[in-house]
Amino acid sequence: MTIATTSDTTRIFIDRTRFAQAMSTAALQGYLNDLNLHAEVFEMAGRIGIDCLTIELADVVPVLKQHGLI
Repeated sequence: MTIATTSDTTRIFIDRTRFAQAMSTAALQGYLNDLNLHAEVFEMAGRIGIDCLTIELADVVPVLKQHGLI
């Protein structure tokens, strides 16, 4: 499920080491999907990232804080 486009400006990057301690990319993607958040969790150049729609940023951030990722 890729929703990010070149015109998107909202992007969250998470430290890979901290992320690996918390859960896998697939697990976080599944959790966001369970909450019906349109976000994509991806791996890129040693970091984990999440692309999400700006309107959903307020929903994604509490999930990441809950897991101690940000």
